[in-house]
Amino acid sequence: MSRNNKKRKSNALAPVIEEIDLPRGGGDPSVNPLKFKKEKTENDDLFGQEVTVVKSSARKKRKINSNLTPENSTTNLNGSSKTEFVEFLSFHHLVVGSFLLGQIIRINSLHLVVSLPNQMKGTVQIVNISDQLTEIANEVVNAEGFDEKYSSIDLSNFFKIGQWVRCVIIGLERRDEMTNDKTTTKRKPHKSIELSLSPKEVNRDLEQEDLVKGLIIAASVRSVEDHGYVLDIGMKNINCFLNTKNSKNYEKKFNDNLSLSVGQVLNVSILHVKRSRFVEVTADPDILSNSILSEKNLHNINSLTPGNMVKARVDNVVQNGIFCNVIGISCEIDTFHMGEILPEENQENNTQIKVGDEICARVIFVSITNESKKIRLSFVPHVLRLEYINNDNFPIGTNFLSITVKKIMSSGLIVKIDNSNIPGYIHISRVSDNHIKSLPESNNDFEVGSTHCVRVIGYSSVDGLLLLSMQKSVLNQKYLRHEDVKIGDLTEGTIQKVLENGILVALSDNIIALAPRIHLGDTIHKYFGKKFELGQVVKCRVLNVEINEFESKIWVTLRNSLLDLDLHIIKSYQEAEVGMITRCTITGVIGRGCHVSFFGNAHAFVPADQCDVNSQNIKEHFAIGQIVKCRIKSVMKDKKSMLATFRINDPTNTDISEIKIGELVKGKIIQTKDDVIMLSLVPSQIRAVLPITHLSDHLTPTHLSKVVDKLKQDEVLKNLLVISRNEDKCTVTVSAKPILIKAIKAEELPQSLQEVEVGSIIPGYIKSVKDYAVFVNFLGNFSAKAMRHNIADHFVASPVGIFSPNQSVLCRVTSINSETSRCEVSLKPSDTNDTSSSSFPSYLKEGDFIKTYFSELQENKYLEEPPIKIGDRVKCQVKERILKSGIMGFTAKVLLKGNGNGNSDMEAFIGEDHANTCENIKEGDIIYGIVLDMDIKKKTVDLGIRPELVNAKKIHGTENHQNPVLSHNKKLKKVVNTEELFDAIIELIKEDYIIVSLPDLDNVIAFSASKNYNCRSQPFMKYKFGQRTKAKIVYVPRNRDPNYVKMHGTISRVLITIQLPSEERLFITNNTKSMEDFSPGQLIEGNITGIEKYGIFMKIKDTGISGLCHISKLSDDYVKEISELYKIGQSVKAVVLEVNRKSQKIYFGLKASCFKLYNLELPNDSFVPDTMMIDDECEINLEDKENNHQESKNINDDDEMVIYDETGNATATTTTTTTTTTEIKPLPFFSTWKWGNENDDDNNSSKVQNGQSGEIISNNSLSLNSLENNDDLDDIVSGKKKKKKKGLKILELLEDKTEDLQNQKPEADEDFERLLLTSPNSSFLWINYMAHQLNLSEIDKAREIGERALKTINFREEREKLNIWISRLNLENTFGTDESLANVFKRALQSCEPKDIYFLLADLYVRSDKKELAQQTYQTMTKKFSQSSKVWTKMGLFHIQNNNIQAFRDLLQRCLNILPKRKHVKTITQFAKMEFKYGEAERGRTIFEGMMSNYPKRVDLWSIYIDMEVKVGDPIIVRRLFERITGMKFSSKKMKFFFKKWLNYEKELGDVEKIEKVKQKAQDFAESLNPLLSNNLSN
Repeated sequence: MSRNNKKRKSNALAPVIEEIDLPRGGGDPSVNPLKFKKEKTENDDLFGQEVTVVKSSARKKRKINSNLTPENSTTNLNGSSKTEFVEFLSFHHLVVGSFLLGQIIRINSLHLVVSLPNQMKGTVQIVNISDQLTEIANEVVNAEGFDEKYSSIDLSNFFKIGQWVRCVIIGLERRDEMTNDKTTTKRKPHKSIELSLSPKEVNRDLEQEDLVKGLIIAASVRSVEDHGYVLDIGMKNINCFLNTKNSKNYEKKFNDNLSLSVGQVLNVSILHVKRSRFVEVTADPDILSNSILSEKNLHNINSLTPGNMVKARVDNVVQNGIFCNVIGISCEIDTFHMGEILPEENQENNTQIKVGDEICARVIFVSITNESKKIRLSFVPHVLRLEYINNDNFPIGTNFLSITVKKIMSSGLIVKIDNSNIPGYIHISRVSDNHIKSLPESNNDFEVGSTHCVRVIGYSSVDGLLLLSMQKSVLNQKYLRHEDVKIGDLTEGTIQKVLENGILVALSDNIIALAPRIHLGDTIHKYFGKKFELGQVVKCRVLNVEINEFESKIWVTLRNSLLDLDLHIIKSYQEAEVGMITRCTITGVIGRGCHVSFFGNAHAFVPADQCDVNSQNIKEHFAIGQIVKCRIKSVMKDKKSMLATFRINDPTNTDISEIKIGELVKGKIIQTKDDVIMLSLVPSQIRAVLPITHLSDHLTPTHLSKVVDKLKQDEVLKNLLVISRNEDKCTVTVSAKPILIKAIKAEELPQSLQEVEVGSIIPGYIKSVKDYAVFVNFLGNFSAKAMRHNIADHFVASPVGIFSPNQSVLCRVTSINSETSRCEVSLKPSDTNDTSSSSFPSYLKEGDFIKTYFSELQENKYLEEPPIKIGDRVKCQVKERILKSGIMGFTAKVLLKGNGNGNSDMEAFIGEDHANTCENIKEGDIIYGIVLDMDIKKKTVDLGIRPELVNAKKIHGTENHQNPVLSHNKKLKKVVNTEELFDAIIELIKEDYIIVSLPDLDNVIAFSASKNYNCRSQPFMKYKFGQRTKAKIVYVPRNRDPNYVKMHGTISRVLITIQLPSEERLFITNNTKSMEDFSPGQLIEGNITGIEKYGIFMKIKDTGISGLCHISKLSDDYVKEISELYKIGQSVKAVVLEVNRKSQKIYFGLKASCFKLYNLELPNDSFVPDTMMIDDECEINLEDKENNHQESKNINDDDEMVIYDETGNATATTTTTTTTTTEIKPLPFFSTWKWGNENDDDNNSSKVQNGQSGEIISNNSLSLNSLENNDDLDDIVSGKKKKKKKGLKILELLEDKTEDLQNQKPEADEDFERLLLTSPNSSFLWINYMAHQLNLSEIDKAREIGERALKTINFREEREKLNIWISRLNLENTFGTDESLANVFKRALQSCEPKDIYFLLADLYVRSDKKELAQQTYQTMTKKFSQSSKVWTKMGLFHIQNNNIQAFRDLLQRCLNILPKRKHVKTITQFAKMEFKYGEAERGRTIFEGMMSNYPKRVDLWSIYIDMEVKVGDPIIVRRLFERITGMKFSSKKMKFFFKKWLNYEKELGDVEKIEKVKQKAQDFAESLNPLLSNNLSN
C-alpha cells in the first residue's frame, strides 16, 4: 500500500470534528468526541506543560490533490460520509499555517488586533503586515534612532476599524498565569495568536493557474504610479496592477478619500489575467462582496482561500451545524455561522436548510496541513456582505437586567437581548463563578426561556455576537473598560507586577494601571520592590486616564497625602479656578521656579518668588516627587497654562482692573532679581514688575548697581508710575524714572495719539532699537517712531549702539497720522535741548539730569562721617602704580594731622593725567592734592595734584575745618540759577559726570553731567583733562546738620551745566527762520543734500533754507571730483558768502581762504581738504596724477619722512607700515592701538604745527615745501631710487579727512564711522573699532559694534564674517559670561562652518587656560565630526601638550576604530610626529617602523620619518636610516630625492669624508642603472 493510501485510510478512521494529536498512531472509531476530548485534556495534564509555543517554520509547500470522482463527492477529507456533531472551532484546533478571515477591531501604535471566527482574537505586529511597510519601518529606525520604534508610522493611515483582512497564523502561545491573592492561588490560562497579513504568506499556496477571474486575494501597494498602483501579491514573476478608477470606492470607504500608500494591504478581486503574468484587479468593496467563484474556476483545494464566496451543496444538517461540500471538498458550518443564529418563533433551524440545497457561503477558515485538514464556511449576512456591525450602543460594561435564553449548547448559551438585533453569547466559563463541566448535566437554572441578569464583556465582530457574563464577580466589578475609570476615583487594586519604574496594579481582570515610582508612597525607598508583594491589595487613587483609538493608559498613586485628600481635585485645566487650594506633585525644579502637576496631567508653574523660600536656594528646599500644597493664581484654559503659588496665605490680588495706566502707586519690594524687582502694590496687593532700567534716568551699570544695592526687602517705594498692564499674568509694570514721574504730575505724559500735537516736546523711554529707526514708548501701548535721520544732529548709519532699551529720552513730535494712528518724533538734541523754547516742558529745569543722578545715590542709613570733604587739600603718600577701571594712575595713602602716625583708612587714587603734571612721581613720595571726588562706603577718594589747583588751596587739618563748598556758600547762592557764566577747568572725567574746578570762585570743585537724555555717548573723546570751558551754576548745597549728613550719606556738591564753546554759539540755530536773518560772514552748520558737477547743495541745520557752495569755493586747490571729497548727508560747517534776498538764494564757502576773509577760525572737525599750505612758487603737474598715486602707495617700511617743527626746522621721522594677514588670530583686546607705525611714540604720533602757515599736520602728512626742496623725493615716496619728476600731483597730498584716516590712527567714533562708510566689508576696521571701545571700557558698545558688523558685511564675504565671529567669541570669553559665550557660539555655528567654529572655541579655551572646557569641546567634536582626522589629531595634541600621555595614546587606538581606513596613515603619522616632539622619541620611532613595514614604498612617509629623526639629533640613527632607505629599491627619481636629502644633511652636520661617501653611494647607484644616468645623479 502506498504512503498516500495509508494516510487516506487512517484519516477515514478518525471523526471529522477532532484533530489527530498523534498522526502516526491512527485513530479509534469507537471513541466519541466527548470522550476523546476528555482523554486529550488528561494527557495534556500528564505532560504538566504550562507553556506551549508553536512558531512557523520554513517548510516545503504541500499541495493536496482534489481530483475527486463523483462517487465519492459526498465524502469529506477524513473519509466519513455522515456525522451528527460539528465541533466548534477553538484555540486547540489552530495550527501554524492556518488561514483565516478576520476583521480589524483595534489599531495600536505597533500592532493590530483582529477579530477571528468563534470569538477568537489575534494580533498582527507592524513587521508582519507587508514587506514594503517593514522596509519603511526599518528606514525610520535607522534614520531617527528613537527608543520607541516606528513612532513616526501611523497605522491608522493604513487600516480602518471594521476592515476585513486575510491572515495566516505564524505563532501560537499558551501559558498559564498564576494569580495570587491573600487566600487562594488561581491558574488563569492565557492564549495568544500571532498573525501575518503579508501577501507573501497569505498567498503562499496559490499557483499561477489558480489566478482566475473573481478570485479574492491579498495584495500590498508596491508603488504609486500616475494611473494606478503596482501591487505585490507575493508571487514571483506576476505583475499586479490596480487602476485608479477601480480603487476610488475603496479609498472613499476605507481611506478617507486619500490615495493609497506604499505598504498598505488590501483585498482585491481579479478582473482578468493577461499573458499569464499580468493581473488586473479591483478593490471596489461592492464587487468584492458580490464576487462568487464558480466551480469551473475552482481548479483545486488551493483556490478555497479565506474571503472568497463559493456555492456549497448541503450534505447533512445536524443540531449544531451543517456539513457540505464544494467541488467534492468537505466543508463545515457551525452554529455561529448558520445565517440567523436566533430563528423566528416556532421555527426550527433544520427546516430552513435541507440536504441537497445549494447555498452561497464565504470561506472563513482553511487549514490544510499534515496535522489538520479543515475548511469552515459562513453564510451569516454581514459576512456575506463583508460589512461591519457597529456595537457602540452596547459598550463593554453595559448591564442587562433581563435577557432570555434561546439555545443551550455544550459550549455556552445563546440569548436574546430585548430591543437589540444582535444576539448574545455566554460561554460556559462565564455562566457562573463556580466551575460547570457541561450545561446539559446541570440543573434547570439555565433552561430555554429563563431570564438572567448579565453584563457585556466583549464583542465578536466576525461572529456578530455580544459576549456576556453571568458571573457575580463580573456583575459586581467596578471597572470593565478604561472608559469606566474616572480621574480622581478612589479604588482598590491588586499588585500584578513590580517594575523598575513602578508597579502594575490590576483594577479589574482586564484593566491594568501603572503606579509610578514617585507615587508609591510619601517615603520612597531605594528597594521598594521588597515592600510590595504580588497579589497584595492596595488602596489607590486614579491620577490620569488616557484613552484613544489605539491604546489606553491609566496611572494611579499610592501616596497617603493624595489618598486622604480633603482639598479640591483638579482634573483638567477646564476645572481649575483661580484661588483653588490643592495638593500638587513637583515634577521639575529649575532656577526660575518649580514645575508641578495635578490630576489629569494638568501642569502649572510656580515662579521662584512664589516658592516661599529664597530664590537662590530653590533646589535645596524642593525635590522632584515632593507633595506640596499650592494655590492657583491664574488659569489660561485656552493655552493650557496655569500659574500657582506655594504661599497659601498670600493675599496677592489678581484683579488688576482697578489699576489704571498712568496712576502713581506705592509698592513693597518682594524680591530682587537680575533685571527686575518684584513688588506688591500697597494697599491693593497686586503684583507689579519694576525693571531695573526703570529705576533711574541713568542707565550705566555702575550707577544702577549702586541704586539697587540701596534697596531692601519689604521696603516701600513711592511715586511708582504704572506704564503697562499684563492681563495674562495679572501683573502691572511700573517705572520710577524721575522724568516720567514729573511729566505725569504735570499731566503732560500722553497715553494716546489724541493727546499730542505737532511741535510739542514730551518725555518717553526707548522701547526698541532697529537699524532704520528708534521706537519710543509712552504710556500703555502708545508709541512713536524716530527715523534714522531724526535721531542725531549728525549723520548716523544705524541707531544701534546710540540708544538703549528703556533709555529716558525727550521727543519732539514731527508728524501725526490719524488715519494710520502713527506718530513720528525727533530725538535730535538740537530739537529737544533748547530750554528757552516755548515748547520745552516747564516741569524740567536746567540741571535736573545731574541732580537726579546724585540724589539717587543718597543712603538711607547712618554712615560714619568722613574726615575729609570734597575740595580739601590733603597730604598723602604714593604707594604704587596700578590700572583702575581702565585708567592708569597711582594709589596713595591719605595722611591726616593729629591722627597718631598720620595714617588713615582713606585710600586715594591719582589719575595719570594729573600725575603727568608733576615730575618723577614714584613710590613713597609725599605729595599734596585736592579731593575731587569720594566714595564714603568704599573710603576712597580721587585726588587732583595739578600744581595750579593745589597751590591755590590751604592744607586741610583735622579739627574745626570748614567745608570749602560751605565756606563759599553765600557767594555761590547769589549766582545759582542765573545766566552768569564762569570759567571752568576740567579736572576729572568719569563715565556719568565731569569734575571741574572754578578758578573764578577760589577753585571750588563742581560737578556736571557728561551726558543728557538723548545723548549717551562716552565723554572721554568729547572732553579732555585741562580743557577750559564755561559753566553755569545750577545747584548749591545747603548747610546741613551733621546728623543729616550721617544718615543720608550726603556729600556736599556744587552742580553746574557746561555751556557750549564760543565757536558753537556762532552757529545759526532754529532762532533763524528766514533769509533776512542771514548775512555774509556768518558761520553756519548744515547737511549736504545734493552733489552736482558745479558744486554742492547744503541745507542749514534746523531751518528749511538751502544754498549752493560752488566748486570754486570748495577748496583753494583744484577739485576734479566732488564726490571724492563729500557725501550726501555729511555734516559740514561753512561761511555765508552772499545772500540774494530778491531771488531768495544764498551761497556758501568751504575753503580755508573764505574763513580767513572774515577772520573766522577754521573749524577743527570740518571737512576742508586744504590741510597744508602750498608755496605759490610750487609748480603742479596734474598730468602725473596716476603715476604719483601709484608711487605714494609704495612707501616701504623705515622710510624717512621730512616734516617741520614749530621753529620751521626740518626733522626726519621714521614711519613704518603694517600689513594684515589672513591667519585667524584672537583679537588683541588688551593691546594698545597701533594703527600706523607700531614703534612710534607719543611725540611722533602727536600733531606738529607748521611754522609758516600755522596749520596742523600729522606725522603722516607732508609739507609740500619740504618735499620740493628734498633731493630724495622719490626715495621718500617709493623707497627706491627713481628718476626725479618735474612736479607733484597735489591731489594726492590734499585728501579729505576720510582719506587721511587711511594713514593715521582714528581717534573718535566718528573717524571709524567715516572709514566704515568707504569699507563696510572690512573686518579689520570693525575689529579695531571694537578694540577702540574696549580700551575705553565700553564692553557693551563693543558688542553692539560686533553685531552691526555681522549685519553690515555682505553675506558673500564669508572670511570677513568669520573674523567678526572670532572677535565676538574672544570678547565674550574675556569680558562676558559662560551664557553669553554659549549664545554667540550657537549663532556662529548657524552662520559658519561648524567644525571651524568648534576649533576656534577649543583654541580659545586653551589660550585662556580653561582646560576642562577645552577637553569637553574636543570630546563633543569627536562625536559630531568623528570622521575627521584633524579633530582627533588636535585632541591628541591637546592631551600631549598638557602631559596627559596615557589619554593621548589611548586616543590613537580609539580613533583608528572610528576613522575610515583611508585616513589611518595620515592620522598615525600625525600622532607619531607628536610623540617625537612632545612625548618619547623611541615610541614615535616604533610607530613609524610599524607604518614603514606596511607601506615600504611611501616616499612621503620615509621623508617625514627622516625629518623627525634629524630633529631628535642623533646622527648615528639618521645615517643608519639613510643607508637603509638608499639600500631599498626605488625609482631613480625617488632615489635621487633621498640622496640629495642625505647629502644636504652631511653638508650641514657632517665632514668631507661623509660627504664623499654619500656622493660615492649615489654614483654607484647611478652606474648600476645606466651609465648615462650617472652623470645626471652626480650633478
